[in-house]
Amino acid sequence: MNLDDQHPSPGMTSNVIDSVIIPDPPRKITVREVFSWLVILSVVGFQFVTNVFDFSPKDSGEQK
Repeated sequence: MNLDDQHPSPGMTSNVIDSVIIPDPPRKITVREVFSWLVILSVVGFQFVTNVFDFSPKDSGEQK
């Protein structure tokens, strides 16, 4: 067998399809993952809104 030869010899039974790697199909997103991301985004959004905007009661400045 000549290693420089690019073509397989007639005695070799090599199939090109056997060497092709087929990727796994994409995984489906579950309801649990969607719900988890909604909870995470809600908590982060709530923290962002409460830190950016001041929701503390306003002091009217009137002292009795």
